[in-house]
Amino acid sequence: MFSKSKPQPESGSMPSRKTSEGGAFSIIGSDVKITGDVVAAGDLHIDGAVEGDVTCRSLIVGEGGQVHGAITADEAKIAGTTEGRISAKSLTVTATARTTGDIDYERIVIESGARTNGQLTRRADDAGLKLVADQAD
Repeated sequence: MFSKSKPQPESGSMPSRKTSEGGAFSIIGSDVKITGDVVAAGDLHIDGAVEGDVTCRSLIVGEGGQVHGAITADEAKIAGTTEGRISAKSLTVTATARTTGDIDYERIVIESGARTNGQLTRRADDAGLKLVADQAD
């Protein structure tokens, strides 16, 4: 009756919310300031301040959020303030956003009222291209 034991979680571990892609969903709250680079495998929501580069799958910078560093994401929605290069496949810059720095993208939406200062560069759509290498025998 007591011979089977249930596996116990590791001490200090907390349950995490998973995204559809399997990475965790993380929030940097409005009372948090991070100095250093932030790397997340899943989705990240920033309402606080980050002094460093941010790399993740999906990013939301809330209206009060600030990022002072480069941003690299598959999808990004900017509603706060950013200073640094933004590189995203799909980017939305909302009316409340203030961005300073160059932006490279595949798809972009800039809402009326957004303030963007930097060079916009559209990435080449390489989805249908494949590199074929010559094979010498």
